[in-house]
Amino acid sequence: MSSARRGRRAVTLLLVIVLHVVGCALLVWQKSGPSAPLAGGAKALEVFLIEAPRAALQVPASLPPALATPEAIVLPDPEIHIAATDPPAVTSVVPDARPPEAPPGPVAATPRFVSPADYLRMPAPRYPLQARQAHQQGITVLLVSIDVQGRPARVELSKSSGYALLDRAAITALRDALFRPFTEAGVAKAVQVLVPVEFSLTERVASR
Repeated sequence: MSSARRGRRAVTLLLVIVLHVVGCALLVWQKSGPSAPLAGGAKALEVFLIEAPRAALQVPASLPPALATPEAIVLPDPEIHIAATDPPAVTSVVPDARPPEAPPGPVAATPRFVSPADYLRMPAPRYPLQARQAHQQGITVLLVSIDVQGRPARVELSKSSGYALLDRAAITALRDALFRPFTEAGVAKAVQVLVPVEFSLTERVASR
């Protein structure tokens, strides 16, 4: 509020008080009549206590709105999602349509060993020139499987001479040999025999 407005308001309030005092004095004077004159012609001074007007309580034109009641917070219902899953795969077992394998036939008996070998055509191993020049000597032992006709069906190295040249020469010679068929009770049978082939530079057992 500005100072000019406060000054005007104070002057107005003072005038109201003065008029109120004057009015009250006139009213009292009329009711009681003129007072007796004091000695010496002086008049008595009457003093009245006037209650100062109470400042009007200023009520604001509009009261602040009452605090609103807080609204209740409603939580939504939780959502439950059920994932759709495929049913477990079922593996079907199909029986094998192939016919069952026939049981293996009887295993042929291993030919028996015979000793010594009976030749119809003696083996003639040749001493390799390269082995002679290198002074290679030794004995090669071969395992020979003889069929019912006396032919060497299989020639295997049973014991090496220590030199590959000598071992190959012995195997080649035995493959060209021919044996007398082995018979038992008049029946020819396959047999096995161990044949040693010696290569020596001093005693010429193997031909050149």
